[in-house]
Amino acid sequence: MWHLENQLDDSVALPVRAVLLARDWLRRRVGRPVATRAGTYLLLRELATRRLVDKILVFTRHKADFLRRSGLPGIEYVPLGHHPVWGVAEGGASRERDVDVLFLGMLNGRRRVIVENIRDALAVRGIALKTNYDYDPTGSAWGEARNALIARAKIYLCVYRYPLDYSGMRFSLGMGNGALIVSEPVADPHPFKAGVHFVEAGLPSLSDIIFNYLQDEAARLRIVSAASACLTQEYSMTRSARQIIEITSAVDKANASPAADTKPRQRCTLSS
Repeated sequence: MWHLENQLDDSVALPVRAVLLARDWLRRRVGRPVATRAGTYLLLRELATRRLVDKILVFTRHKADFLRRSGLPGIEYVPLGHHPVWGVAEGGASRERDVDVLFLGMLNGRRRVIVENIRDALAVRGIALKTNYDYDPTGSAWGEARNALIARAKIYLCVYRYPLDYSGMRFSLGMGNGALIVSEPVADPHPFKAGVHFVEAGLPSLSDIIFNYLQDEAARLRIVSAASACLTQEYSMTRSARQIIEITSAVDKANASPAADTKPRQRCTLSS
């Protein structure tokens, strides 16, 4: 199972985590499971406990480590990897870009507060922050239209629904279309490195960091170039697919060996 959905991790304080798990455990008990972070964690634990999957492949290292520490067997880290459908800059980073700063995503909860504060701080300096809803297959921010919009931006702002909640997808979109990623702090953005492939700053400093990189095009393009190289050399979906095939082959060989458990098992291949 290659797990690509958001899940609970230790960035959530233990008391809050316990409450979320208890709430969603009761929901599952009464037949009303929901797609929350805690609900996803409980589903993964059930799959592993019932041996419905041999491996759970998790696309962020931080969350994979959390699942291992929680005692779940068969956890391996396989990054999402970049696919050209999300954008291929190929030297286009230095093209004319008429959007200073772009944020894609639903503005609700903590995101609204953070993004609007940054917008106000930048407006004082004459810099516009453009926002657009990112999940709209019928609108202007989906597929090729979304790539074209990001390719107009100098800076792609990353702010998350939950603190530290790096996924890799936002980085793929911004880097793939030649924009500089400026992000609030995230948990273990492997294989990307802050200061090399993207810029990371605490919330109070984000607007200042954005302003500084808009004034320094050479520094901005240097990071964009390093990020583009990482997408093709290290963070590619082709590489992730090869890793999945290798893991699957190893599992099949182990299950076919004479020492393997001969008890009939249900094989389950899932993709989120």
